[in-house]
Amino acid sequence: MGPERRSLAICAIDLRPNGAFRWVHRAPDGGEGHSFTGIYREIAPPERLVFTVRMFPSSPEPVGTLIFTEDGKKTKLTMTIECATNKDRDALLQMRIDAGTAQTLENLAKFLSMIA
Repeated sequence: MGPERRSLAICAIDLRPNGAFRWVHRAPDGGEGHSFTGIYREIAPPERLVFTVRMFPSSPEPVGTLIFTEDGKKTKLTMTIECATNKDRDALLQMRIDAGTAQTLENLAKFLSMIA
């Protein structure tokens, strides 16, 4: 059985440098679940998007970087998340950020196939 499919209860995005975002996952009972908030640090269309994510109150914020490159007639996405410590990285993995990110990318691929 694959990862549990989830949708967003809240998705607020101010896509500009120093703009904020807030995503709140829908909990299995239909209410609000885990939330992610952060700030967009760099926006360089169409190549690069850099943002911080507020995850751990007592630690520096992880930095996410999305790099988009042309690969023939397709676009390749390279995503990195940098944490200040191995402990913070391990906490993200324990929260299953890998599964959540994979689900987000699957949702994006499905959406893009519908509009293509």
